[in-house]
Amino acid sequence: MSLKPYRCNQLDCEEEDINVLVFGDYTGYSDTEGRLFIGGNAQLNHYSVGDVLPQSDGQRDDLVVQGDLTFPYGGISQGNAQVGGARDIGEEVRHAMGSYNGIFENADRFDFPQAKSCYNNRHDGICQMRPTGSVTRPVGSVLLTYTPDEQHDEDMIQVYTTDCNQLGAGQVSHFEANPHGSTIFVVVSGTQNCTLNHDVRGTKASKLIWTFCDATDLAIANNPKGSVLAPDADVVGSGMMEGQLIAKSFHGKGQQNNDIFDGCIPASFADMMNDDEDDFGEMPDLFKRGYVSLQA
Repeated sequence: MSLKPYRCNQLDCEEEDINVLVFGDYTGYSDTEGRLFIGGNAQLNHYSVGDVLPQSDGQRDDLVVQGDLTFPYGGISQGNAQVGGARDIGEEVRHAMGSYNGIFENADRFDFPQAKSCYNNRHDGICQMRPTGSVTRPVGSVLLTYTPDEQHDEDMIQVYTTDCNQLGAGQVSHFEANPHGSTIFVVVSGTQNCTLNHDVRGTKASKLIWTFCDATDLAIANNPKGSVLAPDADVVGSGMMEGQLIAKSFHGKGQQNNDIFDGCIPASFADMMNDDEDDFGEMPDLFKRGYVSLQA
């Protein structure tokens, strides 16, 4: 019998479809296709923000920086910038904004501490999920294969556990027997050699979340698919990432593509909700089962 989660969450706590959210400082030299929210200081150079988003005519904030912003070259062409601290912004950036969008001083535009608490809850809940399949890597191979314990139907949730050493030894991640509607969680433990640089096959970027449970330092390289949830990690990026990024800080030349997660995070354990029957009825034992189905 398949089970239906009582509620699903998106990865985005604020429902603002944020492409990249860091709670500390951000230094970037490439682009974020979607919205970029920074809780510390930002240094952006030859950088573009929000270029794949529709023109908002001043109705949407695409860059939010709680601290100081240094932005000599680049552009924010489709929305506003909200900056809480000092601003050093070049004429090229101002010109790219057009006549409808603007740069405003607003330190209270976004509640970063509240967001950090929410993402910590999502992170801690996901890190307690039990696996529904196995991860294997033949000796000497760069291929990691993710195999479910049983055949999963469309819209199933799949959970795989690995560690930074195993993940870092691979270059290709292949998800077997995975319907494209499935949500996949890869739960990564450990603090040593935490690197995500895989060519991902067998799933869509918008259905995959890499959750780093212990990492305080994380390198992202090449062209990995999937969103990254690492709220305590300082991230060094290069290459092109397809998905959302939630991290402590970021430094690098990495491009962030605006592939917003559209799978399911069951609210019953991702938000550490209680199992009050008034909210959820008879709560399935999600921690033991490790998965739920979106089909009744």
